[in-house]
Amino acid sequence: MKLKELGLIANYLQKYQFIKRVRRVDDNIIECDFFDEKIYFFMLKQNGFIFKNDNIAVSKFYKAPFDTMLAKYFTKAKIASIQASPTDRILFIKVETSSSYKTNFFTLRFEFMGRNTNAIIVDEKNVIVEALRHVDGFSSFRIIQPGKKLLLIPPKKIEKKI
Repeated sequence: MKLKELGLIANYLQKYQFIKRVRRVDDNIIECDFFDEKIYFFMLKQNGFIFKNDNIAVSKFYKAPFDTMLAKYFTKAKIASIQASPTDRILFIKVETSSSYKTNFFTLRFEFMGRNTNAIIVDEKNVIVEALRHVDGFSSFRIIQPGKKLLLIPPKKIEKKI
């Protein structure tokens, strides 16, 4: 997934105000149902991309903690914003969830970063609620575990060749 394509997709998704449902339909495919259109996020390492299709069959029903949190925070949720990062291949879908006494904001981050491709749910304070793939401190400097603060990805230094 290229950075420019991700920006165009974020602009396209701006027209939606609500999400009907977000769920995993395959091991690496996440479905976002925007009432009249379904967008799929293929989160395979090294080859993540976004596509539309009308005939995706659900292979099985997932009950992992990540899937439970997707259902809890992103079913019938009001979209606060949809943005693409200007420097990294990350799509942010921020939603507003209301309970009887409090309004919370949660963000679903789709990171298309090569071998670090991941889907991460974070709260308002950028603390990880749950992630599709957990990463420990031995594999990366960036620990992705529930309850940990999500560190930013350091910017790449791009040298222009003459």
